[in-house]
Amino acid sequence: MLGRLSRCAGLVQGASMTMTRGGLRQTAPALNRFMSSYPGDRRYADTHEWLKKEDGTVTVGITSHAAEKLGDIVYVSLPEVGESFSKNDAMGVIESVKAASDLVCPVNGKIEEVNSTLTDSPELVNKEPHGQGWFVKMKVSIGCYSCCVT
Repeated sequence: MLGRLSRCAGLVQGASMTMTRGGLRQTAPALNRFMSSYPGDRRYADTHEWLKKEDGTVTVGITSHAAEKLGDIVYVSLPEVGESFSKNDAMGVIESVKAASDLVCPVNGKIEEVNSTLTDSPELVNKEPHGQGWFVKMKVSIGCYSCCVT
């Protein structure tokens, strides 16, 4: 969404990632001022998406930092249940008062559920980005499953 994942290894539980010339570098959560308010039960991408494993699926959302940077979100377009996406595919659109951004799929998988509440209440992404502001639940493809779950 706010950039593209360079590889599945960009998803690290409870840590932030920084791009370096040699690749990704993990930053300890205690050293990152944003991580202190992030739930520890998720994987976070350096591009500010999060994934949470639940009942055989992963829930996908954006971090509070990303929601804050986008500004007031006024419209969300989500994919249809049953659609399949590859990592880095655009699977929706997030429009704010500042800009429109693609919702980028952080893993390979199939959409199992969408948060239809966002259609009428897109502001939930700003109010509860780590809670009721989630976007989709996906069944992750086997080839990418181990990189995004604990």
